[in-house]
Parts: sequence; C-alpha cells; structure tokens
Amino acid sequence: MPTSTKFTHRILAALEGASTEGATGRELAKQLWPDSPAWDRRTRGRSGNRNGALGGTLPMKGAKAGHDMVNLGYARVLYTEYSQPLFSITDTGRAVLARTENVPA
Repeated sequence: MPTSTKFTHRILAALEGASTEGATGRELAKQLWPDSPAWDRRTRGRSGNRNGALGGTLPMKGAKAGHDMVNLGYARVLYTEYSQPLFSITDTGRAVLARTENVPA
C-alpha cells in the first residue's frame, strides 16, 4: 500500500466531509487551500461581460488531487451529465484516513 502523507490525509478528510453526491474539484480546492490568494484571481478573461473563471487554476488542482486519490483506490469518481467529476471517498480511503492521524509530512 502506498505511503500516506499529511496532504493525502487532508484530501481524504475533505472527501469524507463532502456531500453524499461527492465533491467537485472546486469544492476540494476550497477545503485544501481556503486562504489562497488565487481565489481572488480570474483567469481566461474576455472582453465585455465575460470576466473569466474565479479562483485561477485552483479548481483544476483540486480535481487533480481527487484523481490522484482515485488512482490510489482511496476515492471514486462519477461524472455528471455535464462531464463534471464528483469525487467521493471509498472504504479503503476511510481505512487509510483512520490510521493516518500522525503521519510524517
């Protein structure tokens, strides 16, 4: 079984606290990096009223963290009709979370 880190623990804790449907990449990122200055940034801005996405690339980083947990078998991913990934913790992920209270950084 792969070594667990504090960051793995934080991701799993965020997934465990997610709704029954699962967490989006944006929701995971909000849990993992709540105080990041990137939440005040907009990306992919256009002229006119289309200001771009709020949060910079953090939602993509949250989704990457979720997919990393899926690859380890600690989470599952389901896609909405709009191809939005929803991540939820598996029983294996809960077991890892339960035994990683004091893991090294």
